Amino acid sequence: MIKYKYKLVFILILIVSIFHRFYRLNDIPPGLYHDVAINGNDAINALCTHNFRIIYPNNNNREGLFINLIAISFWVFGSSVLSIKLVPAAIGVLTVAGLYLLAKELFYSEKNIEEREALSLLCTFFIAISFWHVNFSRIGFRGIMVPFIMVFSFYFLLLAVRTNKVLHFIFAGLFFGLGFYTYTAFQVAPLILVVKFICEWMTVKKNRIKSRRLKWSIMCLTIIIILIPIIIYISHHPKDLFMRASDVSIFASQSPLNALITSSIKTFAQFNYRGDYNWRHNYSGDPQLNFIIGIFFLIGLTISIVKTFRNETGIHNNNYLFLLVWFIVMLLPSILTIEGVPHSLRSIGAIPVAMIFAGIGANWIYKKVQNNFLRFEKQILIISCLLLIFISYSEYRKYFSDWANNDNTRLSFNEYCAKVGYFLNSVPEDISKYVLVNVGGLLVNGIPMPSQTIQFLTYGKSKVGYISDPIALNRLIEKIKLTKVPENKVNSIIIVPLNPEEQYFNYLIKLLPEGKIQVSNEIKYFVMLQNV
Repeated sequence: MIKYKYKLVFILILIVSIFHRFYRLNDIPPGLYHDVAINGNDAINALCTHNFRIIYPNNNNREGLFINLIAISFWVFGSSVLSIKLVPAAIGVLTVAGLYLLAKELFYSEKNIEEREALSLLCTFFIAISFWHVNFSRIGFRGIMVPFIMVFSFYFLLLAVRTNKVLHFIFAGLFFGLGFYTYTAFQVAPLILVVKFICEWMTVKKNRIKSRRLKWSIMCLTIIIILIPIIIYISHHPKDLFMRASDVSIFASQSPLNALITSSIKTFAQFNYRGDYNWRHNYSGDPQLNFIIGIFFLIGLTISIVKTFRNETGIHNNNYLFLLVWFIVMLLPSILTIEGVPHSLRSIGAIPVAMIFAGIGANWIYKKVQNNFLRFEKQILIISCLLLIFISYSEYRKYFSDWANNDNTRLSFNEYCAKVGYFLNSVPEDISKYVLVNVGGLLVNGIPMPSQTIQFLTYGKSKVGYISDPIALNRLIEKIKLTKVPENKVNSIIIVPLNPEEQYFNYLIKLLPEGKIQVSNEIKYFVMLQNV
């Protein structure tokens, strides 16, 4: 009966996680950020050409697994913003389920089954409602795959260590190897495996050393086999995989030591004090953890440190060391950079372990209160449930109301560019349409990145030309002036600047005085009827 009770609670938590990741997915977050749009554009191209890449070179070389999954989503559901978001949302839900399995394995040595289940369910609940994880489960950034890969690779690894079954070691290697095809931050993860291996080696019985050595070797061989395609790619493009990392590294600063200290303080402080200031990643400046979850996290972190350095041996204590190493290692991608610190996306691999610490802390508080007030056990349980409901509502409101409706969020997700794309789709095909990309950004095929949003939204729906520099604009204007339209026909031309400042419209009116400025659905554009 107890077993079914916990299964029911797990199912309820999973339903909560599904709701947080799929509710209003089509319109929250608003707009379409160009880093997400280019993932969609590359996925479309991969589908059309059947060229599914290991690394997609545009936009600082992105690992290809996530983009290829988007391509599959397009193949099944058609290309759309929602089809992009379905991929991270599904990955987010699977990560929640995976954390439950991992937590049960971590605390397997707990003699009390109820204790183990309570710990696992608390960890799972916290990640299910976490603004941090919910947000990245709905955007379309490939970084969301890192927690997913780590949760399942470490689940199978811990299961393999306990059961000593070859198949579990193979699955651990399979998931871990796939991690290198997800996001740059995963590249530090092998450090965690090294520490886990050393701990395992120190605690395993002598008569099982040969058996374990063979099975760890099988896991490593599985990882190497999975890595063969990316190794071949790197051998031909050695600079590609680390290009972006070298650009933002602390070693690129004038004082690497000072940069390291500053970055470390900001990164560790993000959990409870000041979080990521980027509106795409966070409610700007808010701690990455809810205030109450943050308190649980600090308590759980402290307990893990104490248990790690106690004069005890065994798998259980090694697992606390494992958690601490995981936590520190997956913060390194943020610590070792100077751009946008604290950076919640680069430290995304620390989300699962932070929620595990929070679960440990919450369970410790509950036990302390319960032991001191034995007569009020039912009341304490009810109050605890109400507290968890309050935390869930608080995270829901922060994401779906406060953050989603904030003007800074709309601006951060290129809502104006998205509106331009939808506007151009509404314009009849017999009208010539051009976008003046008069904004900055990394160049992709000679055009700044923000145009990727419009390119994705208009793909297959509207033919659009892109102008990214004054020379190209002047050529277009000369072409317009020289074009002769057959008698009794009208040719309309629309030019939409992405930066709708007055100076650009004045320039267009000066060169093409026959035209005029109009506004439709908040989109300001230049229109001219040619050869009336």
